[in-house]
Amino acid sequence: MFLQKISNQIELVAWRDSDNDLLRLKESRFFWKWPIFDQLLKAMNKDCSSGGIYIIRGPRQVGKSCLVKKLACALFETNNFHSAYLLRGDLIDDYKELAEAFTGILENHKDRKNGTGLLFLIDEITFVSGWQRAVKALVDTGMISRSTLVITGSNSYDLKKAAELLPGRRGRGFDSELLPMDFRDFRKYSGIPLFGRDLFHLYLQTGGFPHSINEYISLKSTINSQSVYLSWIKGDILKAGKSDELLKELFGALIQNGAQPAGFDAIRHKTSFGSHNTVREYIEFLESAFVVNQVPFIKPGIWTFNPKKNRKIFFRDPLITRIAMKWPVHKEIADPGNGYLYESVVAEHLKRLGGVRFGYVRNKSEQEIDFYSEDFAIEVKSGKRLASDDLLGLKKIDHPSRYLLYGGDESLQQSGINIMPVWDFLENEKNNSTPRS
Repeated sequence: MFLQKISNQIELVAWRDSDNDLLRLKESRFFWKWPIFDQLLKAMNKDCSSGGIYIIRGPRQVGKSCLVKKLACALFETNNFHSAYLLRGDLIDDYKELAEAFTGILENHKDRKNGTGLLFLIDEITFVSGWQRAVKALVDTGMISRSTLVITGSNSYDLKKAAELLPGRRGRGFDSELLPMDFRDFRKYSGIPLFGRDLFHLYLQTGGFPHSINEYISLKSTINSQSVYLSWIKGDILKAGKSDELLKELFGALIQNGAQPAGFDAIRHKTSFGSHNTVREYIEFLESAFVVNQVPFIKPGIWTFNPKKNRKIFFRDPLITRIAMKWPVHKEIADPGNGYLYESVVAEHLKRLGGVRFGYVRNKSEQEIDFYSEDFAIEVKSGKRLASDDLLGLKKIDHPSRYLLYGGDESLQQSGINIMPVWDFLENEKNNSTPRS
């Protein structure tokens, strides 16, 4: 069950030099500085005596395992922790086994009051059925009140629900997200000697998952990565008791639909789903697993979403979009083109800003504005040149911050509208947030 127990420097070095994840990280063709690493390390070193529960959410295969292992190395070297225990959620059957593991460890350290100086790192805890019960019971009894727990998982709904069960019981711990590299980090860390449109279009091929970027740098391909990530998605959907065949059809329907708003019933008609409620369940599951984003219709002025209106559905990373386009289906799926990919990357960028409530709207002439909030009104076009009607929608709305993002090279202002290449917008410092927590 245990991935590793570390009680001294000799054990640390032996584990660090033999662990497969850390060895692969060492051999990586590029170095990605995780945006949340320094924040977590500083907080945990500060709270080592009082303890806390830290939750790291993110999709599978994004690097959460490597992150917690590097945290373990860095934290143990500070001598602030007596022992570190790394557990793999995929090797634990249920919450009872998890609770027994904790109890056994704490029994071995009973001379250390309330587990003082103990560090627990539990990777992919969402594999453990009912895991929240074990953690809550241990917290409520005070058994781990002065231990530090780092929990990772790939189901955002499950982890958020668990956090709500522990109000005031987590010490100074907090929630973080580790997501695939956005375009700004891709440019900064990949080391690929391209710029502007060329680099952005490469990002649309590789996405931001480390495995995919490494594969491209080495082999100029992402075929293996696509297979790995498809297996992850299929495995998770089957584990949730759902059908991978229906998922295949759903992916095809979403690609066919592109960036057009659609309702669950309209999607049902393109698939074998029995009801629109089942379509909704699948999409909500994919959203909780960091596979898709939903962009709903928003009511300007009151900034509330209308659940009865159609919504846009985007894949959260370009690599996942590529997988959805290529996964075999019963009929040929047309390439949605760069327009969908451009818009999906912008949607993900805005989603990561944190605290920004946005959706799509239609102006008085029923022209759609792709992304709209109190802070911005954004239209996305993929063409290198602007057509005469590309600005019409933005011209007919009253908003202080209007943007048209496109596939050209020139930045200018026209009729009060900021026109710029989409990659410049994504890289602009003022359009980027600090790491979400």
